[in-house]
Amino acid sequence: MNVTEYGVDNEKTLLLLPGAFANVELCYGNVIPALAEKYHVIAVDYDGFDGKGGEFTSFIRMAKKIEWLIQSKFEGELYAVYGSAIGSDVAGLLIQRKNILIAHAILGSPDMETCGEKSAKMRTKMMGTAIIRMMQSGQVPDWIRRSMKHQIGEERTERYLGILEKMPEILSDVSRISMERQFYSHLTTHLEMNIDVPGTRVHIFFATKMGEKYQERYEQHFNNPDIIRKDYGSEELLFFYPEEWVETVEECLV
Repeated sequence: MNVTEYGVDNEKTLLLLPGAFANVELCYGNVIPALAEKYHVIAVDYDGFDGKGGEFTSFIRMAKKIEWLIQSKFEGELYAVYGSAIGSDVAGLLIQRKNILIAHAILGSPDMETCGEKSAKMRTKMMGTAIIRMMQSGQVPDWIRRSMKHQIGEERTERYLGILEKMPEILSDVSRISMERQFYSHLTTHLEMNIDVPGTRVHIFFATKMGEKYQERYEQHFNNPDIIRKDYGSEELLFFYPEEWVETVEECLV
């Protein structure tokens, strides 16, 4: 695990957790300068994705390592954590385990989709293999491209494809084992229902283009979450509208 710190040295420590197959630079490179003006930012690259040659194990393992970091360096307290997409798995675990104090937990476009181990192994072998191949090559099959354009429009599709083109370089030193384990771990990280931790406010950036079914999942897993609806696709706000993303984050941190 690689940890990078930015910004001012104050009590407002903000932890940033990347999404699937990604690193800090890809997810947060556009917003860290603005955040660093007001917050003490700590950003984590997961095992296997940190350029150190190790392998990813599981999100629960990452949560435990992050808890140790926060307990040893920050007296066990965080002002805020932001988990991008499946980075919300780690953020959710940090909340429900209650080993550190978190004032604000922001989950960005989580899908909270889980299944049993047998199904997860099968899906990792089938869907995961196809996704990983696409990430490693940066090439999207024509049928997926057409489907994306039909669902979210040509302009949005091209924006997402622009991110995909960067993936081969980012994943150049990431093993297939790490990518498969991350995909599998996401499917088997089961958060509790009706999580309610005194002193922790949960905010969820709901990208409504993902589908209305996700709001029900959010409300099942968290007691009275602050659901912030945005008419975007998954993490579109973070990747393509960084100024609006920063403003929205700051509105949560009051």
